[in-house]
Amino acid sequence: MSTQNLPYFLIIFFTLVCSTSNASPLDRPFWTEKSAYIEGNIFYAIGVASNAQTIEAGRQIAFQNGVREMLNYAQITEIGTLAIETQMTYEELTQQNSYNVFRLLKVNLNQLIKIKRQLKNVRKPSNKHTYLKTPARLHQQKVTATPTNLPQRRDTTEQYNFWLVK
Repeated sequence: MSTQNLPYFLIIFFTLVCSTSNASPLDRPFWTEKSAYIEGNIFYAIGVASNAQTIEAGRQIAFQNGVREMLNYAQITEIGTLAIETQMTYEELTQQNSYNVFRLLKVNLNQLIKIKRQLKNVRKPSNKHTYLKTPARLHQQKVTATPTNLPQRRDTTEQYNFWLVK
């Protein structure tokens, strides 16, 4: 490139850069920049669908992604009877005639915590061993004691055997 064409090249270059920066979505709501957040007693999760063919398909995909974001945040695998509401949606048409859809989902934080506790209590037992305290007298043969064969114990506490249960 010759030095004579350099000013024209710079003008064209800066014009293109400025025009593409104006095409960026500056009018998006603040919540589209987040994945999840909490305000008071409400938990918000944001689902995103990029380049969806239709607005309705984008809404459905964004809802599914928002629910997945909720599950990941709460570290649970299912939502059970959790009531999920759509607070609002934001849709934009792209240059490729597809849609970017953002969906703000909200749930009651106390309900989410309650479901997490319920799922935690229902988990399958682990492979670790559990010891049950069982009185020894229930698992021993009956022995008649005579004054000559009585043990010389002075304490009154019961003896326990520990039985291994899987």
